[in-house]
Formats: sequence, structure tokens, C-alpha cells
Amino acid sequence: MKKSFVRLVVVLILTMMWMIGCGNEPPVIESLAPEPLEDTLVAPGDTIYVVCTADDPDYKSRGTIPDVDEDPALDYSWEVPDGGQFFDIGDPGMPDSEKRWRYWESPTELGDYRIICMVTDQKDATDSDTLTITVQESQ
Repeated sequence: MKKSFVRLVVVLILTMMWMIGCGNEPPVIESLAPEPLEDTLVAPGDTIYVVCTADDPDYKSRGTIPDVDEDPALDYSWEVPDGGQFFDIGDPGMPDSEKRWRYWESPTELGDYRIICMVTDQKDATDSDTLTITVQESQ
């Protein structure tokens, strides 16, 4: 009798945890792209605008819909392992971690260059995506 009661309690607790959703779903990057989209081919030294669009499924499942395109609870980190550099034109008071966009200046050498964006939620779950830009002589 006691074992049956313990099993029942365990099943009820697990069912409640499943229904409430105690886990954390990672954020999802919906797109990482230059604007305009044709900007994946650039000349040496050109500057492009890159935007990362991401959502946090947990944030939306709580019924809270932000007034902006992205979830303000997400942290955006960027890197360019192959070269080029980021710079920002915009709100100097906005922390870098909240910026879902970057201006990237291409290197002077021809080739393919990766731009990587990693998005982290408040519980340290992550998603990342890579955009490849080709630097070529202008036509």
C-alpha cells in the first residue's frame, strides 16, 4: 500500500513537471543575413549590415509578447574568425550584448569570411548560426 502511494505521488509530480514545463528550451535563430540579402558578395573594404533574428520559445510560451522584433532576454555575441571587423552606428548607450545587428567591414584580401552569431537565453541555453560572405573584386 505504501509503495503504491509513493508511486502515485511520483507519477503526479512528474506529470505536473511535464505540464508546467520545468525545462528550458534553447533560443532559436530564425535568420542570420545581410540586409539587403544580395550583400553576400562584396568588394574588398566594403561595409555590410548583418541582422540576427532569434526567439526564445520559453519566453513566448509564458504568454509574454515583446513589443520589439526580438526577445529582450536574449544575449547576442558575435565573432569574425576569418577577418574583417565589426563596428556600430547607432545607440551608444545600448549594451553590445543586446544588439542583434552589426556593421561588418570586409578585409582587403579576397576570399570567404564567416560571421558567427551566438544567442544565449537567461538560463545559458544557446543557438548559433554562421553566415559566409565572399569578398571578390568589384565588377
